[in-house]
Amino acid sequence: ITTMCSLYVEKERHVKANMRDYNDKFSYADNHIKTSKYNVFTFLPINLFEQFQRVANAYFLVLLILQLIPEISSLSWFTTIVPLVLVLVITAVKDATDDYFRHKSDQQVNNRQSQVLIKGRYLILCLSHLDASSNCLKAKSHAQIMKCSVIKDIYVVK
Repeated sequence: ITTMCSLYVEKERHVKANMRDYNDKFSYADNHIKTSKYNVFTFLPINLFEQFQRVANAYFLVLLILQLIPEISSLSWFTTIVPLVLVLVITAVKDATDDYFRHKSDQQVNNRQSQVLIKGRYLILCLSHLDASSNCLKAKSHAQIMKCSVIKDIYVVK
């Protein structure tokens, strides 16, 4: 099986059901879900980069730069910058709200609870605290386990 990740390409994945010692030899991804594109620090640069990938926005930016040269411009730079900034701001607000709801959805999925059978005892854990390959507990503290919400699935871990 070949899977593409953003950081590396994984050639094969060897997993044996309920064999925690064997599966711990490999460093597989955890169950944490992240579908959002931005965080507080990357929103502005990534969003502006994406917006200027659009031909219309890039065209108006080139026009704005040309209108800053008084010898070749018959109009004021103000007539180009106002529509461009208005379009950029409206699109940025839309992208920010979409990404905010993606963050909320990711948090809801990552905090979904499941019952896990570990050494004959059921524990209620968040899905994001389970290893995807071996269903091993990845919780850092008891408080992380308790802040989850809805019981969903049952996993067996030995």
